[in-house]
Amino acid sequence: MENNVYSLWKNGYSVRASLPVEKVAETEKAIKFRVLNSVKEYTFFVPKTAIKYDSQIESTINLARWFTVEGFLGFLFDKYATHYKR
Repeated sequence: MENNVYSLWKNGYSVRASLPVEKVAETEKAIKFRVLNSVKEYTFFVPKTAIKYDSQIESTINLARWFTVEGFLGFLFDKYATHYKR
């Protein structure tokens, strides 16, 4: 059975953020995720080209450096992600 629970990582210069998500659907060009620790059932899409599965940690997804987290996805990272300072 495929594991559908991941930590979605956003890497910045001085801060890293990890958002716990569940993969709920997949299209030809994007993957739909649901935020796990939110009160509401927040879902969002991320383009497949922006997703880089970690080769060493099975349940980790890194967002590509070119992918800008803003708008609704930025709100979800600000509110529900765990932030780590470097």
